[in-house]
Amino acid sequence: MSTAGDTSKAYIDARWEVAATDQLFLAIGVGAAIHDGKLGRESEDRKALGSRVLFHLPAEVGWRFDAHHGVSIFFDHMSNAGLADLNEGMDTLGIRYAYRF
Repeated sequence: MSTAGDTSKAYIDARWEVAATDQLFLAIGVGAAIHDGKLGRESEDRKALGSRVLFHLPAEVGWRFDAHHGVSIFFDHMSNAGLADLNEGMDTLGIRYAYRF
């Protein structure tokens, strides 16, 4: 879940992860997201996402320091894939710290 900016989102994905080395991993996924952003053109400064439920496509490259700690760079794209009249989509790029229990 994200609450950054004016639009909050929550998503669920099927994720595939491949270990490139003992420490380096790559991951991709596909899933669905919901958001509380604008659907239409009510505002020039907010994207018109077209529908409340969107497709979610994440990708990630990461490094595990040990069995518990890791860091990664991730990118995700959310859009309705052209199924609604408006489809500006939303992209996120970030850095993630992970702790495995």
